[in-house]
Amino acid sequence: MPHQYILALGSNQGHRLGHLQDAATRLTPALQNMRHSAILETAAILPQNAPSSWDMPYLNMVITGKAELSPHELLTGIKQIEYDMGRRDTDKWAPRIIDIDILDWSGPALSTEQLTIPHHELPNRPFLRSLMASLDLGPFSWRQENPYPEPPRSYLLHPKLVGIVNITPDSFSDGGKHNDTGTAVQHMRQLVADGVSVLELGGQSTRPGSQQISWEMEWLRLEPVLRAVQNDELLAQVPLSVDTYYPDVVQKIKEMKLSNPLWINDVKGLREPRMLELLANMDCRVVLMHSLSVPSDPTNILPVEPDPIEQLLLWGRDMLQQIGNHGISKERVIFDPGIGFGKAPYQSMAILRQASRLKELGCPLFVGHSRKSFVRVFSVLPPPERDLETATMSVLLASQGVDYLRVHNVAVNMRALVASSFVAPNT
Repeated sequence: MPHQYILALGSNQGHRLGHLQDAATRLTPALQNMRHSAILETAAILPQNAPSSWDMPYLNMVITGKAELSPHELLTGIKQIEYDMGRRDTDKWAPRIIDIDILDWSGPALSTEQLTIPHHELPNRPFLRSLMASLDLGPFSWRQENPYPEPPRSYLLHPKLVGIVNITPDSFSDGGKHNDTGTAVQHMRQLVADGVSVLELGGQSTRPGSQQISWEMEWLRLEPVLRAVQNDELLAQVPLSVDTYYPDVVQKIKEMKLSNPLWINDVKGLREPRMLELLANMDCRVVLMHSLSVPSDPTNILPVEPDPIEQLLLWGRDMLQQIGNHGISKERVIFDPGIGFGKAPYQSMAILRQASRLKELGCPLFVGHSRKSFVRVFSVLPPPERDLETATMSVLLASQGVDYLRVHNVAVNMRALVASSFVAPNT
């Protein structure tokens, strides 16, 4: 009979959120029906006279699931995961890429040389007890009258937020803000602090009416930023999505041999044979986005019938077969319905309402709804002031299981998602 386990995950080195996501993925085979809490930032707990370099805040989360393993068998697997992720034996309070502890289980209390359950430090960790309570675990919940850890920041594991970095003078919402390499790097570091999982770089605008530039000009904008990312210890760990439909730009990226996990997002929908040939021979994820025109043309939209989801499913199935014939497996593909590209405002909103139906394609879902023009149906606010509307839609999309949300304001969207998770925890 499987036992219910509660584990704590923590990280205070490098791309902390990415490390927690990696660890949770590695634990999935061992834990059935896994659920996870929000993620809270806390100050490092340090002994007296600890080196100042150890004083780095932790991200902490709790996961729960059922396992057929004994506590010691699970502990052995946990130690292997920590080792595989790069953790090595260090001083007790030293910074760690990942730290995984068994907090409690549905069996009897346990105390051995290797393991104590419930965890002996649990009474001294109110933030962990608060996260346990948020998962509504019944007798496990360690409820308190006022379990308020008051973290400086809080995050979610899922959905993953993709932070927009437009290196352009004319993007519809933030054109000209991040043209300079130094400003772009500063913005990216802030996005990581705000909870981004993927950084998306764009070298040209695709807004309605924009003038398209040559691949050489696009590369002139992208190259210095990509090189700066490689020279930044933190940013070099974060997955990068490059927004381009030029095969020559993709070839240049391939030649750079980036250390980051890489995505290529072709907003024209992977129609060019040379692009498909290049991507088939690269180790990267591929974003398949539906569009009817680039730049977006408000007069070129999907037919009124059938409903837009049916049209996207038909197109998606056909395209997955086509790119599969070119050597790009479905396992590499992330599907983007292309909100605002070839859709009337009410079609875009219909897609957002029923986004979960797109899971029929069998690919992770990626939605870029941030500050889009369809908001003008119910608001006169200019694009930079549409973050509240965007965050409200993000909560709806998260409830439908959308995997990636592409947003401008990562901090506001993360706050909305975390608040929603405490009221309606994931299952």
